[in-house]
Amino acid sequence: AVSRQANDRWQEAISLRRLAAVYNYQRRYDEALSLTETALRLHQALGDRASESYALGNLGEILCHLRRPDDAERYLRQALEIAETIGTALAIDTAVTQMIGYLYLPQARYEAGLTFLNEQMTKPHGQQDPLVRLLCLKHQARLLIHLGAFHEALALNIVKQRLAQASYLGAIQIHNLSCLAFIQGELGAFGPAQAAADQIEALLDAAP
Repeated sequence: AVSRQANDRWQEAISLRRLAAVYNYQRRYDEALSLTETALRLHQALGDRASESYALGNLGEILCHLRRPDDAERYLRQALEIAETIGTALAIDTAVTQMIGYLYLPQARYEAGLTFLNEQMTKPHGQQDPLVRLLCLKHQARLLIHLGAFHEALALNIVKQRLAQASYLGAIQIHNLSCLAFIQGELGAFGPAQAAADQIEALLDAAP
């Protein structure tokens, strides 16, 4: 009975977050904020750390939309701290993506974002998990593009591609090649851009 009650509360929290996501999309931010705060309390009561991290990140996003950057940053950093204790690539990438998307990019804090990502890659999860490192490199390349540093972004994407190949992560190889093709096209290097596109096609053809 206790387990069923806990499951019901977990389902309630998830339903609240889904409805909050709808309100967020509709720009009904105050309503989304209230629902997400309720969902967060439920996750905390259940001791569900992964869902707590996601809810905190959702709060950071909503507060960003409400133009409350200090409050947004506080929640986003709490989400990241919990994700780091969980230690999975999925949890960390979700929190890092939210930090970049709702803190550094909206405020045009590109250099600070690069520093943040460098710090992530020096932590144990960044050194031990190639997927976490790849995801951080992906965000760094994005920030460099916003800075107009296309040559640096190109070099970083080459590093990403080599790491993806070494890790046998086909989907990430395709993503990285897409980035390479875009950046090389922006630089007017149409031959290398086409070569990257051809590699994408070959990977897709070889996919099971």
